[in-house]
Amino acid sequence: MSLVERDTELAFLDECVNGTGRAVLVSGAPGLGRTALLAEFTRRAAARGAVHLGAVCAPTEQDVPMAVLDQLVRDCDLPPKSAERMSARIANAMDEEPPEYGAAQFAELKTALWHVLCTQRPGRPIVVGVDDAHLADAQSLRWLMYFVRRMQDTRVVLVFTECTGAWWPEFRSELLRVPHAELLTLKPLSGSAVRCMAVEEIGEDEASRIQAGLRRDAGGNPALVRALLEDHRAGGGNTFQRAVITCVRRGGPAVHAVAQGCAVLPPEASHTLLGEMLDFPSTTVRDAVTVLGAAGLLRSGRFRSDTARAAVLDDMPAELSARMRGRAADLLHKDGAPAAVVADQFAAGADLHRPWVTTVLADAGEQALVDARPARAAGYLKLALDRARAPQEQAVIRALLARAEWQLDPVGVTRHLPALVAAVRDGLLTGRQAMEPVTYLLWHGHSDDAMAVIHEVAHFAAKVNGQDRPPPVWLCCVYLELLAMAPPEEIVPASGHGLAHLVPRSPLVCGDGADEAVVWAQQILQAFRLDGASLAPVAAALGALVHAGRLDRAGGWCTEVLEQAQSRGSRTWQAFLHVVHALVLLRGGDLRAARHGAEQALELLPARSWSAAIGLPLGTAVLVTTEQGRYKEAAELLRTPVPRATFRTPFALLYLWARGRYHLATGDLYAALSDFRSCGQIMGRWGVDLPALIPWRTDLAEAYRRLGRAETAREHARDQWNQLSGGDAHARAVTLRAMAAVEDDPAKRQAILRDAMEEFSALGARLDLAHTLADLSEAHAATGEHAQARAMARRAGRLARECGAEALATSLSAAPGGADAGRPVPAPDSFARLSFAERKVAALAAEGYTNRQIAATLHVTVSTVEQHLTRIYRKLGLSRRSDLPSADPA
Repeated sequence: MSLVERDTELAFLDECVNGTGRAVLVSGAPGLGRTALLAEFTRRAAARGAVHLGAVCAPTEQDVPMAVLDQLVRDCDLPPKSAERMSARIANAMDEEPPEYGAAQFAELKTALWHVLCTQRPGRPIVVGVDDAHLADAQSLRWLMYFVRRMQDTRVVLVFTECTGAWWPEFRSELLRVPHAELLTLKPLSGSAVRCMAVEEIGEDEASRIQAGLRRDAGGNPALVRALLEDHRAGGGNTFQRAVITCVRRGGPAVHAVAQGCAVLPPEASHTLLGEMLDFPSTTVRDAVTVLGAAGLLRSGRFRSDTARAAVLDDMPAELSARMRGRAADLLHKDGAPAAVVADQFAAGADLHRPWVTTVLADAGEQALVDARPARAAGYLKLALDRARAPQEQAVIRALLARAEWQLDPVGVTRHLPALVAAVRDGLLTGRQAMEPVTYLLWHGHSDDAMAVIHEVAHFAAKVNGQDRPPPVWLCCVYLELLAMAPPEEIVPASGHGLAHLVPRSPLVCGDGADEAVVWAQQILQAFRLDGASLAPVAAALGALVHAGRLDRAGGWCTEVLEQAQSRGSRTWQAFLHVVHALVLLRGGDLRAARHGAEQALELLPARSWSAAIGLPLGTAVLVTTEQGRYKEAAELLRTPVPRATFRTPFALLYLWARGRYHLATGDLYAALSDFRSCGQIMGRWGVDLPALIPWRTDLAEAYRRLGRAETAREHARDQWNQLSGGDAHARAVTLRAMAAVEDDPAKRQAILRDAMEEFSALGARLDLAHTLADLSEAHAATGEHAQARAMARRAGRLARECGAEALATSLSAAPGGADAGRPVPAPDSFARLSFAERKVAALAAEGYTNRQIAATLHVTVSTVEQHLTRIYRKLGLSRRSDLPSADPA
């Protein structure tokens, strides 16, 4: 890669070769290309006939007398005997301590070296390059300065390079006082120069894509730009990190230490605090920060790139890192920094043996939970728990840690459960913190322990205010087994819960109307906090919206809460909301999106993390794959082990119902009967046998009907009808469809199905509507109304395909006669004769809509619809609406 944006500097150096003796000091921050510039200049000078002598200085040779001069002499073209004598003189000087090597000997050596240099190839210019001259030994610098003062009438160009901020003030100031000496300062590359480098390496398109990142992370430092480009070209790597460390180390010990200090301290720390931590004078800190800024590593005293900061931290020895971080923690705490800023030093390895460390870590963990950073909170709180000694302090910190870990992976909470239950029993946790373990216990299927905790909280509340507190309503809405432990009329809001005043009673449990349920749910969702204690009320509220037929609102809230969970890094909440949203989408008939949601839930949390709650994602996934006709996938899902504890949670109801529907779809009717009965028995035992929750009787009726036991099927359908309350239109529509299936009178059956169709249509339950239309098609076919049957089948098939219900769509296509059998085919160009309004009327009529329904859909009069149909029949050459095609073939 060629030098970029250094033409001015090269031109200046080239011009020096054409004149009399000049000394040039090239100054630049690490990585800005001092060495590359010197190499390019000497190459060009040699190509023009100049003699080149070079030396490279290094920290390891800084204390070796004459080390630089030795390199220069070895580059000279001397006769063998002269070279031998000169080497001997230098070796003698290198072996002796400077005080013992007298002034006379040194003067003699200076004169000899002057003679050697001036007699090199007479008539040709001489270019002497000393790279990193700030690291040269003192004796060599004295001779070089001796030469600089006498070289004005020679054809020698002496070029030094130095690192910006290097500490060698005597030589530097003396050099720059000489009239024929010049200072050449290298600047970082401009944005256009960085782009040129990128285009040369990776091409125009890629350069445009990463140009902003190159400028941001490299700060115009050519070495860092090259390293970033190399990593980009290789698809990864650590070239950039190595380049950062090289730049930092080449800046010298002070620059290196300041870079480490900047990496250890938070970005907002002052330079005064940095100097105090390193025990450096403010001028040293200021100069080092200037060098690092010129090198493109810092901007406004802060690291430009997190990767660069991490590279400096990773390069630090563990002992040094721990010592610096401990010092930083002490100073930050003394300076009144926020708890999290101080805690970060302990999380990164600072010594924990400080009297105030537990309080700082606990405060930082609690604030991280408030800021929705559960992973960071868990890190702080683990350290705090290890240092906590007082029982109450341990209990509170453990409760906070459990809250953080539950959001990341519920499995992690299990190790805390015994201690949390004991803390509640001993009165060390009260109020909200005492109720949180209930969610964890129920998630993992420990209902008895959960009830014990609830009783402990109630007992404590009774002692405090003399009022008994039975189980909170928001838990009973979701963990229905608690209803069997405490009758619904005794359930009241839990003391200390932030949502208590909003949930005087549950619409689902108490059977309230849809409007009241929606108000109740909206209030819950507007007031919730994203933590373990709010899972149950949020689930209850979303369920209330679904059962009230407000699918749009339920889906909107799922999306909103899910976005919060994603932004806050809560895997448990994300998984839970994905599966709840999948159930909402399933109710609305979007099987593809519902399947994706169920898959996301199981990817975010594996089965072991779901523990007893595994019935929720598994049941949802089985329901969706069964409706899609993916029976092999459903069977594979059902092979997932389900803990016994699951069947003490409400998630068992969904799982058993889904498994029963799978057996029903695949023809294993007796297995289906067993699952539906089990579902009903559990609901009866818990006292929540509500069709709004699981309409198990309708599926039981369908299984008996297929077994030929029509009367038993009718009994179960009637039983469910009698169980209905006024609050769930969906359960009513499902029950109507079940009653139609066991109705012997074809006319009554059609009437009942049309009522169900209207209900499902109003609710936006498209999949249920498709099934109902399919049933209605069969009902019309049974009475010989084949045209109506075909129209309903076409409409059902279209809806089924839109929903992704391939099993239903396939069955409709495979039905005897098919949806399109026997229909006249209009002429290919006949649709072109229809107006836009006529096409819309024709499409709805073909789907089986009545004239009144078409009029309501298109907001026109029934008379207008009749006129449109008359013109449509004439233009298409048809005599009746049942001959209308389902779609415009054009």
